[in-house]
Amino acid sequence: MYFSAKTRKELLQNLNPFYDLLIIGGGITGAGTAMAAAKTGLKTLLIDKNDFAYGTSSRSSKMIHGGLRYLQQMNFALVKESLTERELLMKLLPNQVFAQEYVYPVYEYSKNSRFEVKLGMIGYDLLAGSQRIGHHHHWTPDEFAAKEPAINREKLTGGFVYHDCLVDDSRLTLAAIQSAAAAGVECLSYFKLEKLKKQGDNWALKCHDELDNSQEYSFNAAAIINATGPWTDEIRNLAGYKNKVLRPTKGVHLVFKKNRLPLKRSVVIFGEDGRMIFTVPKGDYTYLGTTDTDYNESIDSVFPDNKDRDYLLKAANNAFNDAHLTENDIISAWAGLRPLIGAEGDPSDINRDFEIISDENNFLSIAGGKLTTFRVMGLKIIRELLQKNPKEGVNAPDDNAGSDSPLWGGNILNFPIFLDENIEIYSEKWGLRDKTIERLIRLYGTRFSMIFSNCKKKCHYIASSDIIEEEILYQIQHEMALTLEDVMWRRLSLLLFEDNNGLDIVDEIAKIMAKELKWKRKEKQAHIEKYLKTVKLSFGNGHNE
Repeated sequence: MYFSAKTRKELLQNLNPFYDLLIIGGGITGAGTAMAAAKTGLKTLLIDKNDFAYGTSSRSSKMIHGGLRYLQQMNFALVKESLTERELLMKLLPNQVFAQEYVYPVYEYSKNSRFEVKLGMIGYDLLAGSQRIGHHHHWTPDEFAAKEPAINREKLTGGFVYHDCLVDDSRLTLAAIQSAAAAGVECLSYFKLEKLKKQGDNWALKCHDELDNSQEYSFNAAAIINATGPWTDEIRNLAGYKNKVLRPTKGVHLVFKKNRLPLKRSVVIFGEDGRMIFTVPKGDYTYLGTTDTDYNESIDSVFPDNKDRDYLLKAANNAFNDAHLTENDIISAWAGLRPLIGAEGDPSDINRDFEIISDENNFLSIAGGKLTTFRVMGLKIIRELLQKNPKEGVNAPDDNAGSDSPLWGGNILNFPIFLDENIEIYSEKWGLRDKTIERLIRLYGTRFSMIFSNCKKKCHYIASSDIIEEEILYQIQHEMALTLEDVMWRRLSLLLFEDNNGLDIVDEIAKIMAKELKWKRKEKQAHIEKYLKTVKLSFGNGHNE
């Protein structure tokens, strides 16, 4: 399988002059499309000008959910489809997708009464049917006080507990792309499309290697799927289609130490404009979000600003009135863009379903949609492509294609047993702490044992962290980690969920990468400086200095 920083040059040297299908965009939508394309046997190339999951797919609320608030929009089909996919993803990637309790408090002044919320909960359970992961139940104010005491109880009339799932969005995307690569799809990050032009029935393309300024590549493709999320209109413009279809909106999340916002369950709160916000415990941290505001600035550099910060802080302090959170409590923050299909009205009311834009029979764009339904989106756009461009001997994938195929690293029948057995085996063998083995299994699934091929007699921790040197090598060798930020943000989430944003070990990680990828001293320093800038822009260490 060509999916390694070590073999990237070889892949570039052996690019085909012609592909049946080019997928532009290495986020979750492109990943789902690549998985579906792999089922057809089409000769397929997937490219992204940044890292995989660089954009929206590493900046979501990190939830696999049916979308409780979509019931208010009467979008029952989307909720049903999402709940079905939620259940399926728990089976296809059990090390990453796991169930979580959500608490929905109701106050005397709430927009929806307790009766209305109750009806929504019943509907949610009914739409999930046999695939529900838990029944909703009611809490009295006294139960709130006992079980989630941080929640403001003034004028609280009660509330409900329901169930959805959490996920590491960037690693879900990576697992999906690795699955496609294992099935024969060629995948390249930092490979930017510069020009495309219709040439007869096909498309002539020129691409640029973003890691080597001197290298350009030309090839042809019979069909193109534009799965670039916020960049959808930009790619359509390259192809000559000037009309705008997107209305991007920005969503921001803040991260705090868990002791500043101590929660056992995810809690639904509301902004001053009535927007639903999720407050989510994750290990030693709690994050909350998201905002939903129109965005008209650069789509290549999206970060939170003070207005976003203040909106979320105010919402949190109203919901948890003893927390008294300030900007000094923020560990980090992230911002992403939703590639919504343009519509009038409040951004929060725009339909979250996806849409396929057919500019040509062999040039399709897909935008909108949800992280949860990426698999379905991929299947539907590949089916539409083959309907418009039938190819002898190629059959379109049906609705069940891939539903019994675990994602990369997810072939685990009973995750708790798998976890316990491997902690016992590997912690003693390689001299690692039990929590380290558990973290490795949750990140890499069944592939975690491949990390130890880089160990000698034992593995080596990086300083006083829980990160080991050998997993950095694994990410380079098997996860196409090409830059320092790839590792610090999208492979390990140190940027977001670490007290010092990984700055205590960034030099050591850069040193390991420099040796493995043969960076010169100046290049290594440039990677470090770029990461330091990203930390600051993400409200990270020293953001108040």
